[in-house]
Amino acid sequence: MKNSKQRSLILDTIINNPVHPTAKQVYEMARKKLPNISLGTVYRNLSALTESGLIRHIAVSDGCDRYDGRLDRHFHLICSGCGKVEDVEPDKYFDLEKYAESQTDYKLDEIDIVMRGYCPDCQRKR
Repeated sequence: MKNSKQRSLILDTIINNPVHPTAKQVYEMARKKLPNISLGTVYRNLSALTESGLIRHIAVSDGCDRYDGRLDRHFHLICSGCGKVEDVEPDKYFDLEKYAESQTDYKLDEIDIVMRGYCPDCQRKR
């Protein structure tokens, strides 16, 4: 994959942003450093970075998909109220990959778990 100033900025923006930004948020942050960057450029680069395995795409049901710069094994918790995405560390005593493989004939390449619920702020509002 060819590296460019825009692609490097987008990758850095995602890696250094723990809030799992949307494409629009990445665009807004990138514009602060490269005012002429277009939203289309951001979308194309997000797609290329995801396909190359440099970032993770998190599909969110409200259509505002998120991006994650963490590539280590972890899960995501998404608030059904405000859409906030948080990382959840896997239990070190329970290896889901080994368990799933022991129950099936599959050899897993990837585990993508998304849990949904209401964050403390949204619970108080309900």
